[in-house]
Amino acid sequence: MEEELNRGNREIISGASLDSCTVRPPRYTPMKNSNYKGIGCVVLFVTPFFVVGCVTTFLIGKHIVTSLQMQRWTTVDATVLSAGAHTVDSGDDGKSCRVSARYTYVFDGQAYSGDRAGITDQVGFGGTLRKRAALLQEAQRAGLPVGCYVNPRNPAEAVLFPGVQWDHVFFLSIFSLVFGGVGVGGYGMMWFGRRKLREREMLESQYPGEPWRWRPEWDRGVIPAGSKATMVGLWAVAGFWNAISAPVPFAIAEEWQGGNSLMLLALLFPLVGAGLLIAAVRATLIWLKYGRTELVMRSVPGVIGGELIGAVRIPQPVDFDERVTVKLSCIKKVTSGSGDDRSTSEHVLWQSEHQVDRTDVQVTQQTLVPVVFLIPYTCRPTDEASDVSWRLEAAGATPGLDFQARFEIPVFQTAESREEVTEHSTVDPTVRAERMKEAARSSLVGVRELGMGRLELDVPPAAVRSVGMFLSLAAFTIFWTAVCVGMVMFDVPILFPIVFGLLDLLLWLILLQLLTGRTQTRIGAGEIAVSSRFLCFWSRRTIPAADVHRVEIPVTSRAQSGSRQYLYYSVRVFYGGSEKERHFDVADSIGNKAEAEWIAEAVENALLNG
Repeated sequence: MEEELNRGNREIISGASLDSCTVRPPRYTPMKNSNYKGIGCVVLFVTPFFVVGCVTTFLIGKHIVTSLQMQRWTTVDATVLSAGAHTVDSGDDGKSCRVSARYTYVFDGQAYSGDRAGITDQVGFGGTLRKRAALLQEAQRAGLPVGCYVNPRNPAEAVLFPGVQWDHVFFLSIFSLVFGGVGVGGYGMMWFGRRKLREREMLESQYPGEPWRWRPEWDRGVIPAGSKATMVGLWAVAGFWNAISAPVPFAIAEEWQGGNSLMLLALLFPLVGAGLLIAAVRATLIWLKYGRTELVMRSVPGVIGGELIGAVRIPQPVDFDERVTVKLSCIKKVTSGSGDDRSTSEHVLWQSEHQVDRTDVQVTQQTLVPVVFLIPYTCRPTDEASDVSWRLEAAGATPGLDFQARFEIPVFQTAESREEVTEHSTVDPTVRAERMKEAARSSLVGVRELGMGRLELDVPPAAVRSVGMFLSLAAFTIFWTAVCVGMVMFDVPILFPIVFGLLDLLLWLILLQLLTGRTQTRIGAGEIAVSSRFLCFWSRRTIPAADVHRVEIPVTSRAQSGSRQYLYYSVRVFYGGSEKERHFDVADSIGNKAEAEWIAEAVENALLNG
């Protein structure tokens, strides 16, 4: 079957280089020290969480045990002298409610006084305490006695409300679950990580020059999809976020009754939690529908300057509505900033994508989607030290929830690597020509040949060419504007509306650029004339054609929808001296790689013939 997949799908291979990369000599350095250091950092990080979780769990248990003990104390009548509930400022922790009570009671013929209303008279939510204070105030006004529980071993110790304060338990439970969960989960990850590390070290020592065998799943050539990890991760994040934001609705109700309408902004936290829960449920349904999806590789690893051949195996029969998209990407993670400003982004170094027809998908008791790629020799191999990895993605429309799978795969230089496998050799010329014709037929970019080697490009606004991207940004911009308006209406401190308003202004400018921006380019008579419009204003520049060095199609923006990433390209012209090279875009926000290639080829031909 594998040979059949190889023959039947080679003709639909398509490759596209986003950034050409110089091949580096293979560097396979075991990372034992950094891995152990990482485990030590996990211990330092999770231990405080574990301690806080244990302490709060102990306090919950102590509270419940104390309540059960107090309810067995002797009951007598008490006279309320004073009672009240007031809000106290707890500094950085915000505000809480405190009950004050004074009462007298008689036990074994001796008078005593007490000031303890419940097991604890201060808690983060004041609803229960205010009800108790109101009950005591009513008894004081009516001159009625209230029940008092007295410790027979120490009659000076008494309490009016010995029952469990569930709001207090709930408040502590949040810390117990969140902090304890992080602590227990962190120790579990540490244990699992140490086991994986020992397994990896054994493979490193056994195969010192073959890093593609340092992971058990890579060594076996059967790589599970990340759907289960995504599902577990979403449930963990959703549980953590919703546990933290659980007190918000109670606090909002109480503050709203007190006239603090600004607290409505805090509803964003439970709304985000609801969104995370929906995402977790969706990921769970996908996992239940498709099961443990795996990539079965014919040979390990995928070869730089060679082939990647295998099949995506779904343990269920799947009836795809149309063709299945299979995408192979070389990804480099780039970390910028430090401390709280530290962020990590992904750069696509190389990417190839093709469509697998339904007739090429083998469906029996399971489903096999063929995977066939040729990888140029100029690509970079998997390199943990440089955060370079390879990712295979498969997606297809099905009844109900669509199929999506993602795999991290090994791609290295081996003895089978061949320098003659280049960018152009990975693409069948006939297939590439057909793709270019299809892109030309469906493109909204106007490309007109004016004769004598002259060319005219008319690029309409991005909102017309990439409707999905524009609508997504428009929805986010409207939401952000509503947040800014809400801040002004609720008299938020002026600094916040200013900062949020500046970002809102930037979003609207970008939106207007996508809606009205138009680019017209004329190439001929030894020059390139580019006219750009924003709103109703035009700007124009002219560059001698002899100054142009090259034309490239870099990725200039990305959009994320679920687990899928969409790339948008620009057709970029580089010109000027080698010491001070400049560039400009004759087209941007192009969501189809073949369309960008078609425009770039037209520009190159015009420059060559003009």
